[in-house]
Amino acid sequence: MQIIPSHQALQDFVLAVSCGKFDDISMATVDDQAQVLDHLVMLLQYCERFGANTPQGLHISPEFFAIPYIERFFTDLFPSLDESLYTKAEVVFLRGLAFTLEYIGPPKSRDVVYLLLNRLQKRFPALKEMYDNAIANFMKEFFRPTIGNFIKQHKNTVDHLEMKYPLFYTLFIAPLKTPKFADRQLYNFYCNPWIYQRLVNYLAYHAHLPFSEVAGQRLEKSMEWFEERLQIICSRTSEESWQELVCKARETLNHSKNLESFAIEAAGLMGEIKTAAQFLKNQCQPEDTLTFLPKLKDRPNCDLIVMRHKTGDGELIESKAKTPRHGLDENIAGDVQIWDDFFTNFSDAICSYLTYLQETVHPPLGLTKLFPLFSTFEGSDYGYALPILGNIPANTLNPLKEWSSEQKLIHLLRALFLRPLVLNTPFTLLSSDTERLIQREQATRDVFKKEWVTNVIQKAIEQLKKTQQDQMSKGIRISKMYVALDLELSHRLTHDPYSYDDGNILEIAEQALREIFEPYKSAFAENNVLLELLIIKF
Repeated sequence: MQIIPSHQALQDFVLAVSCGKFDDISMATVDDQAQVLDHLVMLLQYCERFGANTPQGLHISPEFFAIPYIERFFTDLFPSLDESLYTKAEVVFLRGLAFTLEYIGPPKSRDVVYLLLNRLQKRFPALKEMYDNAIANFMKEFFRPTIGNFIKQHKNTVDHLEMKYPLFYTLFIAPLKTPKFADRQLYNFYCNPWIYQRLVNYLAYHAHLPFSEVAGQRLEKSMEWFEERLQIICSRTSEESWQELVCKARETLNHSKNLESFAIEAAGLMGEIKTAAQFLKNQCQPEDTLTFLPKLKDRPNCDLIVMRHKTGDGELIESKAKTPRHGLDENIAGDVQIWDDFFTNFSDAICSYLTYLQETVHPPLGLTKLFPLFSTFEGSDYGYALPILGNIPANTLNPLKEWSSEQKLIHLLRALFLRPLVLNTPFTLLSSDTERLIQREQATRDVFKKEWVTNVIQKAIEQLKKTQQDQMSKGIRISKMYVALDLELSHRLTHDPYSYDDGNILEIAEQALREIFEPYKSAFAENNVLLELLIIKF
């Protein structure tokens, strides 16, 4: 196939530089140097996804940048570039950053491009200054906005939510307008994976629904899911009990100054809401009523009591949100275990906040291209990001376990989102879906052997027993008790971020839990008390 004339100059350049015939490439004038930089931009684009966008008739090796002559040629060229070519050098720099993240192929090509970018920054120090300033400005914006200002910016959407999802609005939106909570930082809400992330995501993108019907349906479905469960609860509980749920929502907000404690409280509240809705929907008669029990300062209390209309008996439920999850072995991983917790809880939520900032702040760099943690392409060798975190030195003398959530976020952003992971990092090729699924099945069985799993169950049973005694002292007969565990809150356990196939992981987890729970159930049965395990699934 004959190459079209407009690409002939590029083809000639490719052939000459690939063979090391540098004398055939003219670089004597500024215009000559400019043309070479134009060629480099096109080559970065064409080789990034080889075959997907390469013009017909243009012959380029998919491993062009791994050819030994390429690094030498541009290493010699960059120091001699004319000062007037800064603008073109900036285009090369930005295109190169995108290449280092999105190229699928041997690591050598990516390493060479990254080295060339470093040399380009030495010739034009303003490029490094631009990059550093963009990161600094973005970090400042990440921590600057408040939830109060965010809500004011989206007043129309807030009003829409009040009309369409009134119960969700009452519990989780109306309090944010009060001075007590309005000055809390937005990132703590956007990075709250259990409750508030879906709210702020809805506010941020609802105005854009016309241009993305699929995204709009996803946002609405998320809110409908929550409102439906609150409607089930509200229709089957008393006004006093509903106010107790309102108080629990306010108590959760009291923790919104700190990302991690806020997430823990929200996970607990989410567990109670899901447990209450599932129990009412699947295991209750229309006349049965559910009550949220208050937290007691002087003694333990469980979460819920259901009164059976036919018998007058009560049934107690204790919901535990700390669910079994995959993690690195702390004896092997050390401090990386801390990052595993952090990554598991917040990575998806942080990603949505970064996307929001990208669309609203418009930093000078295309920072969406610089989130390598989320650039997980099939066949690429980014692999798992967690071990990389453990190999990045921290600029602090404090032990990692003592870091604040903000310190962890800053480190996470700088280490993973705001620089290409190409040099001096242990790339791990992903195993096949089948191999990873086998590994996850075994890890799922192993995680239930850990001591904290039985500790969670034992703690829940103790709370149930104490509450049973309190209720019986009031003349209420407790005929049954439940320990509820929500496996869906453990995203790492139930989902593989690199695959659509989660196999029968949930079934394995449920079977393992029931085997652990059986001895407790049998012991209670000997005393004529029914103890059951609830697996929360929806």
